[in-house]
Amino acid sequence: MIATFFFIAVVSVWTALGDARIATRWFSLPNIFFFAPVPVLSIAIAVAMCRATARESHAVSFICSCALFFLAFSGLVISLWPYLAFPTVTLWNAATAPASQEFLITGTAFILPILLFYVVWSYWVFRGKVRGAHGYGH
Repeated sequence: MIATFFFIAVVSVWTALGDARIATRWFSLPNIFFFAPVPVLSIAIAVAMCRATARESHAVSFICSCALFFLAFSGLVISLWPYLAFPTVTLWNAATAPASQEFLITGTAFILPILLFYVVWSYWVFRGKVRGAHGYGH
């Protein structure tokens, strides 16, 4: 968990200070007011995650980790937008033909709910079945 926090911080600082255009996007007015919630919430969620882990509140720790990764990727998108392959390929240049996109979204719309249901169901079935003393290496 600490290593994850460390690397999120390193990538965030490196990305913001590595390119003048990205630094301008993050630190110019009024953008700083719009984008400041990302690092502020990331720090708050990291603290909440540490506290939840110390209390052994696994559900809160899991939710905090999901939120932290969402914020980390949101920050990356804010930094690189509209470029996908920095610094030259934009989102629109990388897009495929509309027919390919329709095929992919149809498949995703069918498979994603099934996948999410299965993950939630498997977590529900196995909740409370494994304790800290059991598992690999014990």
